[in-house]
Parts: sequence; C-alpha cells; structure tokens
Amino acid sequence: FFRLAIADLVRAADLFRDVHRRTAGVDGWVSLEVSPTLAADTEGTVAQARALHAEADRPNLFIKVPGTPEGLPAIERLTAAGVPVNVTLLFSTAQYVAAAEAWMRGLERRVKDGKPADVCSVASLFISRWDRATPNLPEGLRNRLGLAIGEATYAAYLDLISGERFLALAEK
Repeated sequence: FFRLAIADLVRAADLFRDVHRRTAGVDGWVSLEVSPTLAADTEGTVAQARALHAEADRPNLFIKVPGTPEGLPAIERLTAAGVPVNVTLLFSTAQYVAAAEAWMRGLERRVKDGKPADVCSVASLFISRWDRATPNLPEGLRNRLGLAIGEATYAAYLDLISGERFLALAEK
C-alpha cells in the first residue's frame, strides 16, 4: 500500500511544486497518512512518519498524524525533526489546542537546537461528522453543531497566533 501511495503522492507533490514555490509554502501541499493502526502508538507513528517523509523526499508533503493522546508527542517529535504534519482525528477545540501546543513545542525544540522554526503544520478538524453522529438533534440545531465547534476552534486559533509564544516563534 505505502509503495503505491508514495508513488501517487510524489507525482501529486511534483504537480503542485510550482504552486508551493509561488506561495512560499502556503499552498501546494499533499498529505500521506501513517497507518491508522498506529493511532495509539507514539513510537510506531514517529518511525513510520519519518520513513514515509524520507522516502517521498518532497518539501510539500505533509504526513498525517492522529491528534490522539499518543499522537501529541509524535507531533512534537516530528516537528522538531523537520517533518511537516497534518494533524487528523480532531473533533474538538481542546484537541486542536493540544495539537497546536505540541507543534509549538516541536518548533521551540528546533529553535533551542539552533534550527529554523519553519516546519509547517495543518490541523484537520472534523466538522461534518458531529452532525452525522447526532442525527436526533432538534430541528433548529441540525447541521449546526459542527459549525459551532469550528467557530470555537477558529477563535482558539486566533488566540494562539496572537499570543506571545507564537509571535516569538514567528519571528524566528
């Protein structure tokens, strides 16, 4: 599976490389996930993520890592190692904040080691699944729960990027 997936994602990353360059890394990313069987395995996640990233060898490849309790130390370690991460399995604002803090700890480790704080990350918040998981909501609340969680998470993101800790990292 991974041989086939890496071949496809390398081609996709190459197709998006010009977009990635033109936007200074803002756009033009592709993502490859570690095995879902590793969601509760920090060491396995780190090892597989590093191997996949090295094998693909593309600057615009995110490695998807679950935002589980075991995924948080993996996010930190991978960020510190320079592996861009797409955090998945996020269902709440608290999970997002925990993942963002793991990412910032990884960046802080890089800075402490004299490396640039230039490792991108993205958080993939599952919004629509809340509404599908709660089909018996009253009519006025249907298709609104996910949006409410998205709004609260976006507010947390805005707080995060305006805080001293993030701004200090952004300077680096």
